[in-house]
Amino acid sequence: MPSASTEVDKQSSRHVTDYFQQIVSMMERKIRFLEKKKGKLDTVKENRPEEKELSDQQQASLAKYEEVVHHLDISKELLKQFRQISQDAITANKKQMRKYQTDQHEQELRRLQELLLTQDILSGMGDDRTREDFLNGRNGAITLTQENLDALDALYKMITPSRELEHGGGGKEEGGGGGGGMTYDEQLVSASENISGLLDGKIKRVFGISCIHLYIVQ
Repeated sequence: MPSASTEVDKQSSRHVTDYFQQIVSMMERKIRFLEKKKGKLDTVKENRPEEKELSDQQQASLAKYEEVVHHLDISKELLKQFRQISQDAITANKKQMRKYQTDQHEQELRRLQELLLTQDILSGMGDDRTREDFLNGRNGAITLTQENLDALDALYKMITPSRELEHGGGGKEEGGGGGGGMTYDEQLVSASENISGLLDGKIKRVFGISCIHLYIVQ
């Protein structure tokens, strides 16, 4: 599952990128306005008859010509800089997104590895000789009680759907059920929820035994 800090970082990065893109858009509109204004002043300068005096309004407008050109030049330079900053922000955002996707992929792989390892260990606990070794603490096995083994059996059923259990007898185990009286599709849904809850630490106990203790047993 993505962490809250990761989601905040993604949102902050998008906000920064959007902010600079908005500035670029605003600067582009300002430059279009100044270029249009300069164009009108250029027209007045080029077309005015030398023998005819300009109106007060035209003279006032031409007096601001150099100011308009100055603002236009500054705005173009700022636009160039903000475009570069915006491009850098987009590049950084893409890099962050690639890292986020890689981290998510690696996290999912770790979850799948943990699930497969858990299922493999629990499946092996069904062997009678293995169970005897654990009950008696032989051949390098730790000593388990029958209650421990029953809890491991229940955990295995909770995360492993079986067509043999479809519409079978038996009730649901504590923490999410093991298939009794459920269709195979229902078992798939239940097992998926149990797996997610187990890996996320939401299922705390099975048959009254702590899941942390069961993991230590595994």
